[in-house]
Amino acid sequence: MRTVNRFLTSRFLKKEKNFILNTLIHRNPSPYCNNSYSIPHLFFYFYFMKRMVLILLIFSGFQSGFSQEYVWWNSKHNWDGVTSWKDYINYSADYMGPNALPVPEINKGVFSDEFELEGGGFFHYSKGDKTGNSFFVLNLPVAPGIAGIKINYVPFEAYSTDTITRDLRKARKYEPEGHSFGDFYITTYIQVIKDKPNFPDVLVSLNLKTASGTNLENARHSDSPGYYFDLSLGKSFDLEKGKIKSLRPYFMGGFYSYQTYWTDHSQNDAVLFGGGVEIELNKTKFNTGIGGYYGYFNMGDRPVVYRFEIKSNRDEALNYKILFQKGIHDFGFTSVGFSAVYRFNRPEWLAE
Repeated sequence: MRTVNRFLTSRFLKKEKNFILNTLIHRNPSPYCNNSYSIPHLFFYFYFMKRMVLILLIFSGFQSGFSQEYVWWNSKHNWDGVTSWKDYINYSADYMGPNALPVPEINKGVFSDEFELEGGGFFHYSKGDKTGNSFFVLNLPVAPGIAGIKINYVPFEAYSTDTITRDLRKARKYEPEGHSFGDFYITTYIQVIKDKPNFPDVLVSLNLKTASGTNLENARHSDSPGYYFDLSLGKSFDLEKGKIKSLRPYFMGGFYSYQTYWTDHSQNDAVLFGGGVEIELNKTKFNTGIGGYYGYFNMGDRPVVYRFEIKSNRDEALNYKILFQKGIHDFGFTSVGFSAVYRFNRPEWLAE
């Protein structure tokens, strides 16, 4: 009805009203009745009414069709007719798609000094959700050993869920499948300590999550900004025996905050944590670790994941990664990914 009401006050209706008024004002007087109209005027009057009824029926049909699309959702979730559907969505890692609010990268106390572009894909599987997505990572060490920038982006994801998962997430599309576009993550690295004999390497990262992700109505992305910052410690130990060149344990802690559309709680704050170990061989690196964040609401917002990564470590421009992730708590997905990492030549204007 709001659509029809807006139409009734539109400029188009005013134009039609002026049309009929101009027609009726210039009527022919009758000796028998002061308010009589000529036959041409009556013709124009009924022509106008016919046009108006037809237009109103068309707009009412559009409005009815639009409302009918969500009748099932209104009934399923007992919509009160007032509250926005955005208040029904649970903005947490456990009640959205795998790329909505993922556990951030677990930093190792240092950032890469190489200009690199990484591109690949992930397949995420849970009991009620199957998702595939592409991703890109651009690493820009603008001041090697001092500061760097990293940009992460998920340009596309395709998904299919069952109806149980659709209803649990309060998704609004009746057919539980489709596609969406993801968020940009922009990271600034600041190296505090590096290569000190008696101290671990210390790295600070400042991270911004954009609101570029789409398809909030189907709980695929949060469509809201966020930020997090962390401090990580790591130390490499060179090993002279065997095939292992070095062993690097690392730990990370920080703070994570993101916006929601809830009327009463517009922001969720969380403690960020993680740790693991990186093992370097002659031409391969293995990285394994556990990370997560501990949200305030305890409504699926405390995800913990295990990660394992194999990366080729050849002295060439192109290397490869195999990635594995398993949700431990508040994240029901098992994920497998593959990517190629291309190393650029360092620009001459950057100091070593």
